[in-house]
Amino acid sequence: MGTTPTPPVVGPNPIDLCTVADVLGWLNANSPPAPTQPTDTDQIQQIITAWSSMFMWRTGRGDMAEDTPTESPFNSWVNYQEAYDGNGSMKLYLRNYPIQAVNVLQVGNTIIPVSPKFGVSGYNVSVSKRYLFIRGAGGTSMSGTVFGTWFVNGFTKGIQNILVDYIAGYDPVPYDILVACIKSSALEYKKRSYIGVASKAMAQGAGSITYLSPAPSGDNGGFEYDPDVERLIENYTRPWLTV
Repeated sequence: MGTTPTPPVVGPNPIDLCTVADVLGWLNANSPPAPTQPTDTDQIQQIITAWSSMFMWRTGRGDMAEDTPTESPFNSWVNYQEAYDGNGSMKLYLRNYPIQAVNVLQVGNTIIPVSPKFGVSGYNVSVSKRYLFIRGAGGTSMSGTVFGTWFVNGFTKGIQNILVDYIAGYDPVPYDILVACIKSSALEYKKRSYIGVASKAMAQGAGSITYLSPAPSGDNGGFEYDPDVERLIENYTRPWLTV
């Protein structure tokens, strides 16, 4: 008789916000399952990567192209090259934050210099690390410089006329995101045993077990994620539209 082939081992993904070992620890397991049964760790790994991808999607972060992500600003500093529509304001909110460094800021055909302090024309990063701002030499909009009128109009209105090459992200993963990833992944793993089951009678009339419905509108207090995880997602969600 032939032997049952061992399922392939699913490896960690660069976007993961926690590890299989983290989830096993949350499930009170001191070590991974036996080597002859790698299915459990494979499933946990898949759940972790799926949750980490979902977290980027729900919060509106990551690559503007919204392809399948290969890196995450929630576990490392990531270099982004992005084009934005000029808004006519002196401020430009970027898709990803916290902003750690700006390599190039170009408005139209003009490369904007850094303004290291008040009184020096150029751009700088806000204290919150969420947006860039342009200021004139006197701290207000003014004209007549060798740079033309770029800080009269700020981020001049236009379609895809602002180019930003910058680095943004967290390193390491913030503790609240780490715990949310661990807890949510552990919950999804445990839910495998009762997919599609609302309740189950126990043996010898010992009562019944009622499971929370995965639907938000479930009659028994259904959920998608725990309320504290939903609040965390809201806290990290980008509150502004960038194009």
